[in-house]
Amino acid sequence: MENVFAVLVLVSLACFLLSWLIPNTFSPLFGNKLSKGKIRLVFGLSIIVFFSPFLNSNHPVSENKKVSEQATEVKQASPEEQVKTKEVKSENTQLAQPDTQAQEAKPVEQKPAEETNPIKRIETIVSGIAGKSEITIWDSKGNFAKETTKPPYEVIVNAGKGDIASCFYAKNVAFEVMKKLYSDEIVKDKISRVLFTSWGHLRTSLGSEDGLKMDWSPVATSPTGYWTTMMKYKSYEDETGPLSQRTWGKEIANDCSK
Repeated sequence: MENVFAVLVLVSLACFLLSWLIPNTFSPLFGNKLSKGKIRLVFGLSIIVFFSPFLNSNHPVSENKKVSEQATEVKQASPEEQVKTKEVKSENTQLAQPDTQAQEAKPVEQKPAEETNPIKRIETIVSGIAGKSEITIWDSKGNFAKETTKPPYEVIVNAGKGDIASCFYAKNVAFEVMKKLYSDEIVKDKISRVLFTSWGHLRTSLGSEDGLKMDWSPVATSPTGYWTTMMKYKSYEDETGPLSQRTWGKEIANDCSK
């Protein structure tokens, strides 16, 4: 492009010189009827007409204008291309944030529902304390209770031979069974009485009328304190009267009083 302009400048200079030489040369041919100024004017117009196509096609302003128009065309993309561009950006954003999506998609962990069936809940509470001990639940008529049986229930816990090592430990197990059952908000008012037996050690029964009134806090009651209360209240088996009133304790081993 710069070479073309250089050539045009040189040609212009040459034409300028010829505009002085040609009138002096051709004026006598016309008998000096044409003035030198008119000849210069005709020559100059001819030069302009001859070089005008080159000026229009190679002018730097025209080239810059074309480049600007092309850039404008690139910027003014079609609606479809704009939509595609947005989709690509959206995909890139999603790929750049996998952890956030994983956290949002991850379901919320839910804790298992608390057991509300009184029969199953009683069995769960006792088995968590007495371990291998046999647990049976009966209705008020002495029939084996089912999940659909209506309360109140008689709860009988039998620890077999070897299940509990000593009478001291048997006192602790008996105390914890009574405490948990008569403190549980779901089952405490659905029990008529709890009968606990530890083979070779002791037996104790706590009716609901006494069990619901007892203060089961650690300050007020302890395993030894519970057993002492049973011995003072009724130190023998008494299976007379309503189940809710059958409260007593009986030593089987000689070391239970220690």
